[in-house]
Amino acid sequence: MSSFLSSFSDAPKRPLVENPWWKYGFLILTCLLLFTSIYNQIDSQTKNYSIIVCSAMLVVNHLAFSFKYTRQLRIFMRVLAWLFMLFGIVYIFGLYFMLFTGM
Repeated sequence: MSSFLSSFSDAPKRPLVENPWWKYGFLILTCLLLFTSIYNQIDSQTKNYSIIVCSAMLVVNHLAFSFKYTRQLRIFMRVLAWLFMLFGIVYIFGLYFMLFTGM
C-alpha cells in the first residue's frame, strides 16, 4: 500500500523525463492534438467528443508525471490525472456506446 501511495508523491525518476526535448516537445504535441481536436469538433456536426477526452487525458497525464512540482501540487496533479483517465475510460467505453449506438 505504501508503494501505491508513494507513486503519487515521488518525483519522476526516469532519465527520459529529464530531457527537455521530451518534456516540452511532447507537451507541445499533445496540446496541438487537443487544440486540433477541439477546432475540428467546432466545425463538425456530430456530438462525438471522444478524441477531445483522449487528448485531454494525454495532456494532463504528461503534465502530472513528467514535470517536477512541490509535493502537494504533485499529489494533486497525479490524482487529477487518474481522475481524467477514469473519466476518459468511462466515457469512451461506457457512455459512448450507450449514447451513440443505442444500447
